[in-house]
Amino acid sequence: MRAQNPQISSARTTNGKSLQPPPNSSQGRHPKALLITINTGHEDYTKALMVSLSRLSGFSDLSVLIVDNASGVASVAILQKEIADLTNVRLLAASANLGYFGAARLGAEDYLSRGNSIPDWLIICNNDVVIDDKEFLEKLFRHDPLKVGVIGPRIQTPLQTEQNPYMQQRPGWKKRLGYRLCSSNYRAAVARDWLYYKKRSLKWWLGGAVPRAHPAENAELQPIYAAHGSFLIFSRRFFDAGGYIDENIFLNGEEISVAEICRTLRLPVVYDSALSVQHHEHVTVGAHMTRSMFEIHKKSMRYILSTYLSHRECQ
Repeated sequence: MRAQNPQISSARTTNGKSLQPPPNSSQGRHPKALLITINTGHEDYTKALMVSLSRLSGFSDLSVLIVDNASGVASVAILQKEIADLTNVRLLAASANLGYFGAARLGAEDYLSRGNSIPDWLIICNNDVVIDDKEFLEKLFRHDPLKVGVIGPRIQTPLQTEQNPYMQQRPGWKKRLGYRLCSSNYRAAVARDWLYYKKRSLKWWLGGAVPRAHPAENAELQPIYAAHGSFLIFSRRFFDAGGYIDENIFLNGEEISVAEICRTLRLPVVYDSALSVQHHEHVTVGAHMTRSMFEIHKKSMRYILSTYLSHRECQ
Protein backbone atom coordinates (compact mmCIF):
# COMPACT_ATOMS: atom_id res chain seq x y z
CA MET A 1 0.00 0.00 0.00
CA ARG A 2 1.13 3.57 -0.59
CA ALA A 3 3.63 4.83 1.94
CA GLN A 4 1.75 7.54 3.80
CA ASN A 5 1.46 8.38 7.45
CA PRO A 6 -1.37 6.57 9.22
CA GLN A 7 -4.36 8.79 9.89
CA ILE A 8 -6.69 6.86 12.15
CA SER A 9 -9.13 8.98 14.12
CA SER A 10 -8.99 8.33 17.85
CA ALA A 11 -12.77 8.15 17.82
CA ARG A 12 -12.50 5.05 15.66
CA THR A 13 -9.76 3.30 17.61
CA THR A 14 -11.45 0.12 18.75
CA ASN A 15 -8.46 -2.15 19.32
CA GLY A 16 -9.47 -5.32 21.13
CA LYS A 17 -13.15 -5.11 20.22
CA SER A 18 -14.81 -7.70 18.05
CA LEU A 19 -16.99 -6.70 15.12
CA GLN A 20 -20.66 -6.85 15.99
CA PRO A 21 -23.77 -5.76 14.09
CA PRO A 22 -25.66 -2.81 15.59
CA PRO A 23 -28.32 -3.75 18.15
CA ASN A 24 -31.80 -4.41 16.79
CA SER A 25 -30.53 -4.20 13.21
CA SER A 26 -32.55 -5.91 10.55
CA GLN A 27 -30.82 -8.71 8.74
CA GLY A 28 -30.19 -7.92 5.09
CA ARG A 29 -28.95 -10.20 2.34
CA HIS A 30 -26.81 -12.90 3.90
CA PRO A 31 -24.16 -14.14 1.49
CA LYS A 32 -21.87 -17.00 2.41
CA ALA A 33 -18.78 -14.80 2.20
CA LEU A 34 -17.72 -11.16 2.22
CA LEU A 35 -14.53 -10.13 0.45
CA ILE A 36 -12.95 -6.80 1.38
CA THR A 37 -10.11 -5.56 -0.79
CA ILE A 38 -8.15 -2.34 -0.38
CA ASN A 39 -7.43 -0.04 -3.32
CA THR A 40 -4.63 2.48 -2.85
CA GLY A 41 -4.14 3.41 -6.47
CA HIS A 42 -3.29 0.82 -9.13
CA GLU A 43 -6.90 0.52 -10.28
CA ASP A 44 -5.92 -1.87 -13.08
CA TYR A 45 -5.10 -4.54 -10.49
CA THR A 46 -8.38 -3.96 -8.65
CA LYS A 47 -10.21 -4.28 -11.97
CA ALA A 48 -8.38 -7.54 -12.73
CA LEU A 49 -9.39 -8.89 -9.32
CA MET A 50 -13.04 -8.00 -9.98
CA VAL A 51 -12.94 -9.77 -13.34
CA SER A 52 -11.48 -12.92 -11.76
CA LEU A 53 -14.09 -12.86 -8.98
CA SER A 54 -16.98 -12.43 -11.41
CA ARG A 55 -15.94 -15.62 -13.20
CA LEU A 56 -16.04 -17.77 -10.07
CA SER A 57 -18.69 -20.40 -9.61
CA GLY A 58 -20.76 -19.27 -6.64
CA PHE A 59 -20.05 -15.58 -7.22
CA SER A 60 -23.67 -14.78 -6.39
CA ASP A 61 -23.02 -16.07 -2.85
CA LEU A 62 -20.24 -13.51 -2.40
CA SER A 63 -20.48 -9.86 -1.41
CA VAL A 64 -17.52 -7.71 -2.39
CA LEU A 65 -16.52 -4.41 -0.84
CA ILE A 66 -13.72 -2.29 -2.33
CA VAL A 67 -12.37 0.22 0.17
CA ASP A 68 -10.57 3.01 -1.65
CA ASN A 69 -7.83 4.32 0.62
CA ALA A 70 -8.01 8.00 -0.38
CA SER A 71 -6.62 7.37 -3.87
CA GLY A 72 -8.39 10.40 -5.30
CA VAL A 73 -11.51 11.29 -7.28
CA ALA A 74 -10.17 9.86 -10.55
CA SER A 75 -9.46 6.48 -8.98
CA VAL A 76 -12.91 6.29 -7.44
CA ALA A 77 -14.55 7.22 -10.75
CA ILE A 78 -12.64 4.48 -12.59
CA LEU A 79 -13.70 1.85 -10.08
CA GLN A 80 -17.32 3.00 -9.97
CA LYS A 81 -17.53 2.58 -13.73
CA GLU A 82 -15.90 -0.84 -13.54
CA ILE A 83 -18.35 -2.26 -11.00
CA ALA A 84 -21.51 -0.57 -12.30
CA ASP A 85 -22.98 -3.87 -13.57
CA LEU A 86 -21.92 -5.97 -10.55
CA THR A 87 -24.83 -5.82 -8.12
CA ASN A 88 -22.97 -7.60 -5.32
CA VAL A 89 -19.92 -5.30 -5.46
CA ARG A 90 -19.82 -1.96 -3.66
CA LEU A 91 -17.21 0.80 -3.37
CA LEU A 92 -16.51 2.64 -0.14
CA ALA A 93 -14.25 5.70 -0.30
CA ALA A 94 -12.21 6.44 2.84
CA SER A 95 -11.45 10.09 3.56
CA ALA A 96 -7.85 9.27 4.54
CA ASN A 97 -5.32 6.50 4.04
CA LEU A 98 -6.13 4.22 6.97
CA GLY A 99 -3.60 1.54 6.14
CA TYR A 100 -4.38 -2.07 5.28
CA PHE A 101 -6.23 -3.32 8.36
CA GLY A 102 -7.59 0.14 9.17
CA ALA A 103 -9.33 0.26 5.81
CA ALA A 104 -10.44 -3.36 6.14
CA ARG A 105 -12.01 -2.67 9.51
CA LEU A 106 -13.74 0.44 8.15
CA GLY A 107 -15.22 -1.74 5.41
CA ALA A 108 -16.37 -4.44 7.83
CA GLU A 109 -17.98 -1.90 10.15
CA ASP A 110 -19.73 -0.24 7.22
CA TYR A 111 -21.02 -3.62 6.04
CA LEU A 112 -22.48 -4.39 9.48
CA SER A 113 -23.94 -0.90 9.85
CA ARG A 114 -26.15 -1.60 6.83
CA GLY A 115 -28.05 -4.33 8.65
CA ASN A 116 -25.89 -7.24 7.54
CA SER A 117 -24.64 -9.96 9.82
CA ILE A 118 -21.21 -11.55 9.76
CA PRO A 119 -21.16 -14.18 6.98
CA ASP A 120 -19.61 -17.62 7.26
CA TRP A 121 -16.39 -16.29 5.76
CA LEU A 122 -14.79 -12.84 5.67
CA ILE A 123 -11.86 -12.43 3.28
CA ILE A 124 -9.43 -9.54 3.55
CA CYS A 125 -7.05 -9.29 0.60
CA ASN A 126 -4.75 -7.06 -1.38
CA ASN A 127 -6.03 -5.65 -4.65
CA ASP A 128 -3.05 -7.16 -6.52
CA VAL A 129 -4.34 -10.74 -6.34
CA VAL A 130 -6.41 -12.77 -8.78
CA ILE A 131 -8.21 -16.10 -8.49
CA ASP A 132 -8.02 -18.27 -11.59
CA ASP A 133 -9.58 -21.38 -10.06
CA LYS A 134 -13.29 -21.07 -10.89
CA GLU A 135 -14.13 -23.53 -8.10
CA PHE A 136 -12.39 -21.48 -5.41
CA LEU A 137 -15.58 -20.44 -3.63
CA GLU A 138 -17.14 -23.88 -3.91
CA LYS A 139 -14.06 -25.37 -2.25
CA LEU A 140 -14.14 -22.75 0.48
CA PHE A 141 -17.84 -23.27 1.17
CA ARG A 142 -17.24 -26.98 1.76
CA HIS A 143 -15.37 -26.09 4.95
CA ASP A 144 -17.19 -25.73 8.24
CA PRO A 145 -16.77 -22.10 9.46
CA LEU A 146 -17.21 -23.30 13.04
CA LYS A 147 -14.17 -25.58 12.96
CA VAL A 148 -11.38 -23.15 12.06
CA GLY A 149 -10.33 -19.63 12.93
CA VAL A 150 -8.42 -18.50 9.86
CA ILE A 151 -7.53 -20.18 6.56
CA GLY A 152 -4.47 -19.32 4.50
CA PRO A 153 -4.77 -20.36 0.83
CA ARG A 154 -1.94 -21.31 -1.48
CA ILE A 155 -0.47 -18.00 -2.71
CA GLN A 156 1.91 -17.95 -5.67
CA THR A 157 3.83 -15.00 -7.10
CA PRO A 158 4.70 -14.55 -10.80
CA LEU A 159 8.06 -16.20 -9.98
CA GLN A 160 6.15 -19.21 -8.61
CA THR A 161 7.27 -18.41 -5.09
CA GLU A 162 5.00 -19.95 -2.45
CA GLN A 163 3.95 -17.40 0.20
CA ASN A 164 2.06 -19.83 2.42
CA PRO A 165 2.52 -21.28 4.92
CA TYR A 166 3.82 -17.88 6.02
CA MET A 167 5.10 -19.03 9.42
CA GLN A 168 5.02 -22.56 10.74
CA GLN A 169 6.09 -21.70 14.28
CA ARG A 170 5.68 -18.78 16.65
CA PRO A 171 8.68 -16.42 16.52
CA GLY A 172 11.34 -17.41 19.04
CA TRP A 173 13.70 -15.05 20.85
CA LYS A 174 16.18 -14.93 17.94
CA LYS A 175 13.54 -13.86 15.44
CA ARG A 176 12.09 -11.34 17.90
CA LEU A 177 15.57 -9.92 18.37
CA GLY A 178 15.88 -9.59 14.60
CA TYR A 179 12.55 -7.77 14.49
CA ARG A 180 13.79 -5.32 17.12
CA LEU A 181 17.03 -4.69 15.26
CA CYS A 182 15.38 -4.16 11.88
CA SER A 183 12.73 -1.89 13.37
CA SER A 184 15.27 0.32 15.10
CA ASN A 185 17.96 0.71 12.44
CA TYR A 186 17.26 1.72 8.85
CA ARG A 187 20.53 0.28 7.52
CA ALA A 188 19.84 -3.06 9.18
CA ALA A 189 16.35 -3.10 7.64
CA VAL A 190 17.74 -2.29 4.18
CA ALA A 191 20.42 -4.98 4.53
CA ARG A 192 17.87 -7.59 5.56
CA ASP A 193 15.60 -6.55 2.70
CA TRP A 194 18.48 -6.68 0.20
CA LEU A 195 19.60 -10.12 1.38
CA TYR A 196 16.06 -11.47 1.15
CA TYR A 197 15.64 -10.45 -2.49
CA LYS A 198 19.16 -11.49 -3.47
CA LYS A 199 18.50 -14.93 -2.02
CA ARG A 200 15.24 -15.20 -3.97
CA SER A 201 16.88 -14.01 -7.20
CA LEU A 202 19.72 -16.49 -6.79
CA LYS A 203 17.28 -19.36 -6.33
CA TRP A 204 15.44 -18.26 -9.44
CA TRP A 205 18.51 -18.00 -11.64
CA LEU A 206 19.86 -21.33 -10.41
CA GLY A 207 16.82 -23.17 -11.63
CA GLY A 208 13.61 -21.50 -10.63
CA ALA A 209 12.02 -20.55 -7.38
CA VAL A 210 11.91 -23.39 -4.89
CA PRO A 211 8.31 -23.77 -3.70
CA ARG A 212 7.61 -24.33 -0.05
CA ALA A 213 6.42 -27.77 0.82
CA HIS A 214 2.66 -28.05 0.82
CA PRO A 215 0.27 -30.98 1.08
CA ALA A 216 -1.59 -32.40 -1.87
CA GLU A 217 -4.91 -30.83 -2.71
CA ASN A 218 -6.82 -33.73 -1.18
CA ALA A 219 -4.84 -33.62 2.06
CA GLU A 220 -6.34 -32.43 5.30
CA LEU A 221 -5.87 -28.86 6.43
CA GLN A 222 -2.38 -28.17 7.72
CA PRO A 223 -2.12 -26.37 11.08
CA ILE A 224 0.26 -23.40 10.92
CA TYR A 225 1.16 -20.43 13.11
CA ALA A 226 0.47 -17.61 10.64
CA ALA A 227 -0.93 -17.15 7.14
CA HIS A 228 0.27 -14.55 4.64
CA GLY A 229 -1.50 -11.21 4.98
CA SER A 230 -2.17 -10.66 1.28
CA PHE A 231 -5.16 -13.04 1.44
CA LEU A 232 -6.65 -13.94 4.83
CA ILE A 233 -9.86 -15.95 5.17
CA PHE A 234 -11.56 -15.41 8.55
CA SER A 235 -14.33 -17.75 9.69
CA ARG A 236 -17.46 -16.57 11.45
CA ARG A 237 -16.18 -18.44 14.49
CA PHE A 238 -13.20 -16.05 14.67
CA PHE A 239 -15.50 -13.09 15.31
CA ASP A 240 -18.02 -15.00 17.41
CA ALA A 241 -15.18 -15.96 19.75
CA GLY A 242 -14.09 -12.34 20.16
CA GLY A 243 -11.57 -12.01 17.35
CA TYR A 244 -11.07 -8.59 15.80
CA ILE A 245 -9.25 -6.71 13.04
CA ASP A 246 -6.49 -4.73 14.74
CA GLU A 247 -6.55 -1.39 12.94
CA ASN A 248 -3.55 -0.12 14.91
CA ILE A 249 -1.30 -1.89 12.40
CA PHE A 250 -1.00 0.49 9.46
CA LEU A 251 1.06 -1.86 7.32
CA ASN A 252 3.25 -4.94 7.97
CA GLY A 253 2.78 -7.38 10.80
CA GLU A 254 -0.90 -8.22 10.35
CA GLU A 255 0.05 -11.89 10.03
CA ILE A 256 1.37 -12.00 13.59
CA SER A 257 -1.56 -9.98 14.91
CA VAL A 258 -4.05 -12.47 13.47
CA ALA A 259 -1.97 -15.46 14.59
CA GLU A 260 -1.70 -14.20 18.16
CA ILE A 261 -5.40 -13.39 18.41
CA CYS A 262 -6.18 -16.92 17.24
CA ARG A 263 -3.64 -18.31 19.69
CA THR A 264 -5.24 -16.42 22.59
CA LEU A 265 -8.72 -17.57 21.59
CA ARG A 266 -7.51 -21.14 20.91
CA LEU A 267 -8.64 -20.98 17.31
CA PRO A 268 -6.78 -22.97 14.64
CA VAL A 269 -4.96 -21.21 11.80
CA VAL A 270 -4.74 -23.62 8.89
CA TYR A 271 -3.28 -23.81 5.40
CA ASP A 272 -5.36 -25.18 2.53
CA SER A 273 -3.40 -25.77 -0.67
CA ALA A 274 -6.61 -26.57 -2.57
CA LEU A 275 -7.50 -22.88 -2.41
CA SER A 276 -5.17 -21.16 -4.85
CA VAL A 277 -4.49 -17.44 -5.38
CA GLN A 278 -2.02 -15.54 -7.58
CA HIS A 279 -0.31 -12.53 -6.02
CA HIS A 280 1.49 -9.77 -7.93
CA GLU A 281 3.36 -8.79 -4.79
CA HIS A 282 4.72 -5.33 -4.03
CA VAL A 283 2.49 -3.57 -6.54
CA THR A 284 1.15 -1.28 -3.82
CA VAL A 285 4.25 -0.83 -1.66
CA GLY A 286 7.20 -1.33 -3.99
CA ALA A 287 9.83 -4.03 -3.77
CA HIS A 288 12.50 -2.31 -1.67
CA MET A 289 12.77 -0.62 1.70
CA THR A 290 12.56 3.15 1.31
CA ARG A 291 12.98 5.53 4.22
CA SER A 292 9.25 6.25 4.34
CA MET A 293 8.45 2.53 4.23
CA PHE A 294 10.92 1.94 7.03
CA GLU A 295 9.14 4.47 9.26
CA ILE A 296 5.83 2.66 8.72
CA HIS A 297 7.50 -0.72 9.20
CA LYS A 298 9.15 0.51 12.41
CA LYS A 299 5.89 1.67 13.96
CA SER A 300 4.08 -1.52 13.03
CA MET A 301 6.79 -3.86 14.30
CA ARG A 302 7.21 -1.96 17.56
CA TYR A 303 3.48 -2.24 18.08
CA ILE A 304 3.56 -5.97 17.29
CA LEU A 305 6.48 -6.54 19.64
CA SER A 306 4.94 -4.64 22.53
CA THR A 307 1.37 -5.89 22.08
CA TYR A 308 1.76 -9.46 20.92
CA LEU A 309 5.38 -10.59 21.29
CA SER A 310 6.57 -8.91 24.48
CA HIS A 311 8.62 -10.95 26.93
CA ARG A 312 5.56 -11.31 29.16
CA GLU A 313 3.34 -12.42 26.26
CA CYS A 314 5.88 -15.00 25.10
CA GLN A 315 6.28 -16.67 28.47
